[in-house]
Amino acid sequence: MAHDDVDEDGIIIDYEDNDVNGMIQAVMRENPEAARKFLVHTPAIMAKKAESRGTKRKNALNDDGPSKPKGKGKKKTLDDSDVDELPPSITYYIFIPKLIPVTSSKRCRSKVVEEDKFIQRGPFTIPMVAPYSELLHAIAAALPCPSENILETQILWKPKKPKNAEKMEDKAPSARQILLYMPAPAKPLEETLSWDTDNVPPPAFDFSELVPVGASDSVQQQKIAFNKATKDHREELEETYPIGNHPSFPQLRVFKQPKAGFLFELNNSRMGVWSAGMGAGTADVTTLPDSRFFDAAQRIKIVPVTPATPAPVPALALAPPPAPAVAPPQPSTSLTDVLLATLLTQNGGGGGGVLGALFPHLNLPAPAAPPPLIPQSRTAPPSPVKQHSVTLEIFCTNYGIDETQYTLLKDVGFLPGDQTDSALSEDLRSAGFTLFGWKRIHNANLRFKTDLAAGRFN
Repeated sequence: MAHDDVDEDGIIIDYEDNDVNGMIQAVMRENPEAARKFLVHTPAIMAKKAESRGTKRKNALNDDGPSKPKGKGKKKTLDDSDVDELPPSITYYIFIPKLIPVTSSKRCRSKVVEEDKFIQRGPFTIPMVAPYSELLHAIAAALPCPSENILETQILWKPKKPKNAEKMEDKAPSARQILLYMPAPAKPLEETLSWDTDNVPPPAFDFSELVPVGASDSVQQQKIAFNKATKDHREELEETYPIGNHPSFPQLRVFKQPKAGFLFELNNSRMGVWSAGMGAGTADVTTLPDSRFFDAAQRIKIVPVTPATPAPVPALALAPPPAPAVAPPQPSTSLTDVLLATLLTQNGGGGGGVLGALFPHLNLPAPAAPPPLIPQSRTAPPSPVKQHSVTLEIFCTNYGIDETQYTLLKDVGFLPGDQTDSALSEDLRSAGFTLFGWKRIHNANLRFKTDLAAGRFN
């Protein structure tokens, strides 16, 4: 039951029985400052108040009153009824795996690039709302093959990895992209006749692309490309150095080095290296390229021919020698002489000479003479470096010593095979040699001594 009360100031408060909310609101109207201290600020209340404030501000901005300035309004967008939006589309990429190459051993296996594992077809774009039959027709046109030859149950789709990878190029950059992985289409059992194209066969899938390119095929292709690129330079070398150009080798094509006089057989490998150097601009018809095929160790080694031994002159037939005279009969030896000789032999080891003097008719062997004493040589051992005629110019040419080092070696009077030290002395430093330059010269001199001992500079 509602009833009225009168407070001290004479204000009438209307509330019903047990109407607590009415009483609180009446007190808040009377003392707003005191009631604000007890106001509860919950997130829901604050969000609701913020929403109401935004609504009031928006209504104030949209008001066309003359006293209020009009704020910058949001650009209005056209309704869906005014513009016909295109339906979303999907761009498809087809990947067909190639056959796995067969290798004979693990050494022949090389890492296959990801692009070489698949045959790519497409892309093609169709609307997202297109039926499944339209997708099959698009796949058949991209392969190309008849739709019934597509192995539908083995088609898989995969996302591009990683997820943040760039999109693949296509004609619709805003379209969604899907990668389809599927096997090659089935081969038709019999060729179908295309009656509507005047017996022109329809485009078919190229199954030869599934066969991987082997290592031998790749090497053969590289050889063919190399021979084609160096054909002109090779023909120029063949004209300059024909077969039989050296009298000592009538069946070979030979090049003679002008400085060192070394002879090199221009076989197929050396002709290829030389023609490649001419193509690169590092060699010409008379200048060899910098290659191990034209190293001093690869030259033609001429074996010195030993003079033939003259046939022996037949000896003249001589008269037979006269028959030896019959020796006079030896005196007989008694038993006493034999016993005496035996005793002398057993008692002393060197009694052969005495017995021979006492009993000359026994024919005892003469005592063996002692071996002659061989006098020991007091001369020093021979030098390890043999006598040679290799000049400093030939030494620098064969062991890669440049012109600057050649001039410095010539100034200090160095000859190939001289005793050198690995450390750079002050005299050599003052002469102009550097640390690493002298180490190269020292190592080249050691190699020269080894080659000279092996007979490479005959």
